[in-house]
Amino acid sequence: MARVYDALLRGKDNFAADRHAALLLQRRLPDIVLGGLENRHFLARAVAVLSHLGVDQFLDIGVGLPYANPVHEVAQRINPSTKVVYSDNDLTVVVHARALLAINDNVRVVPGDLRRPHALLRDPGVTEFLDWSRPVALVVTHVFDWIPAADPEAIMHALRDALPSGSWLIFSHATTSHSHSEQVDIGCPDAPPRSAPMALTLRPHHELLRIMAGVELLDPGLVPVVHWRPEHQPLHSTPCAIAGAVGRFGKH
Repeated sequence: MARVYDALLRGKDNFAADRHAALLLQRRLPDIVLGGLENRHFLARAVAVLSHLGVDQFLDIGVGLPYANPVHEVAQRINPSTKVVYSDNDLTVVVHARALLAINDNVRVVPGDLRRPHALLRDPGVTEFLDWSRPVALVVTHVFDWIPAADPEAIMHALRDALPSGSWLIFSHATTSHSHSEQVDIGCPDAPPRSAPMALTLRPHHELLRIMAGVELLDPGLVPVVHWRPEHQPLHSTPCAIAGAVGRFGKH
Protein backbone atom coordinates (compact mmCIF):
# COMPACT_ATOMS: atom_id res chain seq x y z
CA MET A 1 0.00 0.00 0.00
CA ALA A 2 2.75 2.49 0.93
CA ARG A 3 4.52 2.11 -2.42
CA VAL A 4 1.26 2.42 -4.39
CA TYR A 5 0.41 5.60 -2.48
CA ASP A 6 3.93 6.87 -3.16
CA ALA A 7 3.41 6.17 -6.87
CA LEU A 8 0.07 7.99 -6.81
CA LEU A 9 1.73 11.10 -5.43
CA ARG A 10 4.59 10.89 -7.94
CA GLY A 11 7.17 9.66 -5.46
CA LYS A 12 10.33 7.74 -6.37
CA ASP A 13 10.21 4.82 -3.93
CA ASN A 14 8.04 2.39 -5.90
CA PHE A 15 8.20 -0.38 -8.48
CA ALA A 16 6.57 -0.89 -11.87
CA ALA A 17 3.83 -3.02 -10.30
CA ASP A 18 3.06 -0.25 -7.82
CA ARG A 19 2.80 2.31 -10.61
CA HIS A 20 0.50 -0.04 -12.50
CA ALA A 21 -1.77 -0.41 -9.46
CA ALA A 22 -1.73 3.37 -8.95
CA LEU A 23 -2.76 3.88 -12.57
CA LEU A 24 -5.67 1.45 -12.17
CA LEU A 25 -6.83 3.24 -9.03
CA GLN A 26 -6.58 6.64 -10.67
CA ARG A 27 -8.67 5.41 -13.61
CA ARG A 28 -11.41 4.39 -11.18
CA LEU A 29 -11.07 7.51 -9.01
CA PRO A 30 -9.66 10.32 -11.16
CA ASP A 31 -9.26 12.74 -8.24
CA ILE A 32 -7.51 10.34 -5.86
CA VAL A 33 -4.17 12.13 -6.35
CA LEU A 34 -5.65 15.51 -5.47
CA GLY A 35 -7.38 13.93 -2.49
CA GLY A 36 -4.09 12.44 -1.30
CA LEU A 37 -2.32 15.76 -1.52
CA GLU A 38 -5.13 17.54 0.32
CA ASN A 39 -4.99 14.82 2.99
CA ARG A 40 -1.34 15.59 3.66
CA HIS A 41 -2.07 19.32 3.91
CA PHE A 42 -4.87 18.52 6.37
CA LEU A 43 -2.50 16.42 8.48
CA ALA A 44 0.01 19.26 8.70
CA ARG A 45 -2.68 21.72 9.78
CA ALA A 46 -4.07 19.28 12.36
CA VAL A 47 -0.63 18.61 13.86
CA ALA A 48 0.01 22.35 14.12
CA VAL A 49 -3.34 22.92 15.87
CA LEU A 50 -2.65 20.20 18.46
CA SER A 51 0.92 21.36 18.96
CA HIS A 52 -0.33 24.85 19.76
CA LEU A 53 -2.70 23.24 22.27
CA GLY A 54 0.31 21.75 24.06
CA VAL A 55 0.36 18.23 22.61
CA ASP A 56 3.96 17.06 22.41
CA GLN A 57 3.62 13.32 21.70
CA PHE A 58 2.37 11.78 18.44
CA LEU A 59 1.91 8.18 17.33
CA ASP A 60 1.49 8.00 13.54
CA ILE A 61 0.28 4.56 12.40
CA GLY A 62 0.54 3.63 8.74
CA VAL A 63 2.86 6.52 7.99
CA GLY A 64 3.96 5.32 4.56
CA LEU A 65 7.08 6.45 2.74
CA PRO A 66 8.71 9.79 3.65
CA TYR A 67 6.96 12.88 2.31
CA ALA A 68 7.22 16.66 2.57
CA ASN A 69 6.21 18.32 5.85
CA PRO A 70 5.79 15.15 7.97
CA VAL A 71 4.40 15.11 11.50
CA HIS A 72 7.70 15.53 13.35
CA GLU A 73 8.82 18.49 11.24
CA VAL A 74 5.52 20.34 11.70
CA ALA A 75 5.36 19.64 15.43
CA GLN A 76 9.02 20.31 16.20
CA ARG A 77 8.89 23.69 14.49
CA ILE A 78 6.42 24.64 17.23
CA ASN A 79 7.95 22.62 20.07
CA PRO A 80 11.41 21.14 19.38
CA SER A 81 11.04 18.64 22.23
CA THR A 82 7.98 16.95 20.67
CA LYS A 83 8.35 13.19 20.38
CA VAL A 84 6.96 11.27 17.42
CA VAL A 85 6.70 7.54 16.82
CA TYR A 86 6.04 6.37 13.28
CA SER A 87 4.76 2.88 12.56
CA ASP A 88 4.09 0.92 9.37
CA ASN A 89 3.57 -2.72 8.42
CA ASP A 90 5.84 -2.41 5.37
CA LEU A 91 9.41 -3.19 6.46
CA THR A 92 10.74 -1.25 3.47
CA VAL A 93 9.05 1.84 4.89
CA VAL A 94 10.47 1.17 8.36
CA VAL A 95 14.06 0.72 7.12
CA HIS A 96 13.86 3.77 4.85
CA ALA A 97 12.38 5.98 7.56
CA ARG A 98 14.92 4.86 10.17
CA ALA A 99 17.77 5.74 7.83
CA LEU A 100 16.36 9.22 7.14
CA LEU A 101 15.53 9.96 10.78
CA ALA A 102 18.65 8.54 12.43
CA ILE A 103 19.85 11.98 13.51
CA ASN A 104 16.59 13.01 15.20
CA ASP A 105 16.65 11.89 18.84
CA ASN A 106 12.96 12.70 19.31
CA VAL A 107 11.71 10.35 16.58
CA ARG A 108 11.34 6.58 16.56
CA VAL A 109 10.22 4.25 13.76
CA VAL A 110 8.75 0.84 14.62
CA PRO A 111 7.15 -1.99 12.65
CA GLY A 112 3.47 -2.44 13.37
CA ASP A 113 0.13 -3.30 11.82
CA LEU A 114 -3.01 -1.28 12.54
CA ARG A 115 -5.00 -4.53 12.37
CA ARG A 116 -3.07 -5.77 15.43
CA PRO A 117 -3.15 -2.74 17.72
CA HIS A 118 -2.25 -4.57 20.94
CA ALA A 119 0.98 -5.95 19.45
CA LEU A 120 1.87 -2.57 17.97
CA LEU A 121 1.39 -0.77 21.28
CA ARG A 122 3.56 -3.31 23.12
CA ASP A 123 6.61 -2.44 21.02
CA PRO A 124 9.36 -0.98 23.26
CA GLY A 125 9.81 1.79 20.73
CA VAL A 126 6.32 2.91 21.68
CA THR A 127 6.03 1.96 25.35
CA GLU A 128 9.47 3.16 26.45
CA PHE A 129 9.82 6.22 24.22
CA LEU A 130 6.50 7.94 24.86
CA ASP A 131 5.38 9.08 28.31
CA TRP A 132 2.21 7.11 29.01
CA SER A 133 1.30 9.27 31.97
CA ARG A 134 0.41 12.10 29.56
CA PRO A 135 -1.84 12.41 26.48
CA VAL A 136 -0.69 11.16 23.10
CA ALA A 137 -2.04 12.24 19.71
CA LEU A 138 -2.93 9.19 17.61
CA VAL A 139 -2.61 9.76 13.86
CA VAL A 140 -4.51 7.41 11.54
CA THR A 141 -4.94 9.29 8.28
CA HIS A 142 -6.08 7.57 5.07
CA VAL A 143 -5.18 4.15 6.50
CA PHE A 144 -8.38 2.31 7.47
CA ASP A 145 -9.64 2.70 3.91
CA TRP A 146 -6.73 0.60 2.61
CA ILE A 147 -7.48 -2.39 4.87
CA PRO A 148 -11.08 -3.34 3.99
CA ALA A 149 -11.02 -6.62 5.91
CA ALA A 150 -10.36 -4.83 9.19
CA ASP A 151 -12.96 -3.95 11.79
CA PRO A 152 -12.20 -0.23 12.25
CA GLU A 153 -14.55 0.22 15.20
CA ALA A 154 -12.93 -2.59 17.19
CA ILE A 155 -9.44 -1.37 16.31
CA MET A 156 -10.22 2.20 17.33
CA HIS A 157 -11.78 0.97 20.59
CA ALA A 158 -8.63 -1.03 21.38
CA LEU A 159 -6.41 1.95 20.66
CA ARG A 160 -8.56 4.27 22.74
CA ASP A 161 -8.47 1.91 25.72
CA ALA A 162 -4.68 1.62 25.53
CA LEU A 163 -3.88 5.31 25.17
CA PRO A 164 -3.51 7.63 28.17
CA SER A 165 -6.65 9.44 29.29
CA GLY A 166 -7.25 12.68 27.41
CA SER A 167 -5.38 11.57 24.29
CA TRP A 168 -6.16 13.01 20.87
CA LEU A 169 -7.08 11.66 17.44
CA ILE A 170 -6.23 12.90 13.95
CA PHE A 171 -8.31 10.86 11.51
CA SER A 172 -9.10 10.80 7.80
CA HIS A 173 -10.76 8.36 5.45
CA ALA A 174 -12.01 8.19 1.87
CA THR A 175 -15.76 8.76 1.73
CA THR A 176 -18.76 8.03 -0.45
CA SER A 177 -22.06 9.86 -0.86
CA HIS A 178 -23.90 6.54 -0.78
CA SER A 179 -25.40 5.18 2.44
CA HIS A 180 -23.20 2.10 2.43
CA SER A 181 -19.51 1.31 2.02
CA GLU A 182 -18.05 0.81 -1.42
CA GLN A 183 -14.94 -1.15 -2.32
CA VAL A 184 -12.81 -0.12 -5.29
CA ASP A 185 -10.73 -3.08 -6.43
CA ILE A 186 -7.56 -2.28 -8.33
CA GLY A 187 -6.46 -5.80 -9.18
CA CYS A 188 -7.12 -7.08 -12.67
CA PRO A 189 -6.34 -10.20 -14.75
CA ASP A 190 -3.68 -8.46 -16.89
CA ALA A 191 -1.84 -6.90 -13.93
CA PRO A 192 1.91 -7.58 -13.68
CA PRO A 193 2.76 -10.85 -11.90
CA ARG A 194 4.30 -9.08 -8.88
CA SER A 195 1.24 -7.00 -8.16
CA ALA A 196 -0.95 -7.99 -5.23
CA PRO A 197 -4.75 -7.64 -5.08
CA MET A 198 -5.60 -4.33 -3.50
CA ALA A 199 -8.74 -2.38 -2.75
CA LEU A 200 -9.75 0.99 -1.37
CA THR A 201 -12.83 1.12 0.86
CA LEU A 202 -15.01 4.24 0.73
CA ARG A 203 -17.22 4.66 3.79
CA PRO A 204 -20.17 7.03 4.29
CA HIS A 205 -20.14 9.86 6.79
CA HIS A 206 -22.24 8.04 9.40
CA GLU A 207 -19.88 5.04 9.42
CA LEU A 208 -16.88 7.29 9.97
CA LEU A 209 -18.62 8.94 12.91
CA ARG A 210 -19.31 5.49 14.33
CA ILE A 211 -15.62 4.61 14.07
CA MET A 212 -14.85 7.75 16.09
CA ALA A 213 -17.57 7.18 18.68
CA GLY A 214 -16.61 8.78 21.99
CA VAL A 215 -14.27 11.33 20.38
CA GLU A 216 -15.10 14.97 21.13
CA LEU A 217 -14.45 16.60 17.76
CA LEU A 218 -12.95 20.04 17.36
CA ASP A 219 -14.72 22.45 15.02
CA PRO A 220 -15.61 22.05 12.20
CA GLY A 221 -16.14 18.34 12.95
CA LEU A 222 -15.91 15.67 10.27
CA VAL A 223 -15.63 17.45 6.93
CA PRO A 224 -13.79 17.06 3.62
CA VAL A 225 -10.12 17.54 4.45
CA VAL A 226 -9.91 20.51 2.11
CA HIS A 227 -12.44 22.29 4.36
CA TRP A 228 -10.84 21.46 7.72
CA ARG A 229 -9.53 24.84 8.90
CA PRO A 230 -8.02 25.73 5.51
CA GLU A 231 -5.29 28.35 5.49
CA HIS A 232 -6.70 29.72 2.25
CA GLN A 233 -10.06 29.55 0.54
CA PRO A 234 -10.15 26.23 -1.36
CA LEU A 235 -10.09 26.74 -5.10
CA HIS A 236 -11.47 23.33 -5.94
CA SER A 237 -13.49 20.40 -4.64
CA THR A 238 -12.47 16.75 -4.61
CA PRO A 239 -15.15 14.37 -5.94
CA CYS A 240 -13.11 11.50 -4.52
CA ALA A 241 -13.57 13.05 -1.10
CA ILE A 242 -11.41 12.32 1.89
CA ALA A 243 -13.01 13.43 5.13
CA GLY A 244 -11.00 14.37 8.18
CA ALA A 245 -11.52 15.21 11.82
CA VAL A 246 -9.54 16.02 14.95
CA GLY A 247 -10.78 15.39 18.45
CA ARG A 248 -10.11 14.26 21.97
CA PHE A 249 -10.94 10.82 23.27
CA GLY A 250 -13.45 10.91 26.10
CA LYS A 251 -12.56 9.66 29.55
CA HIS A 252 -12.26 5.90 29.93
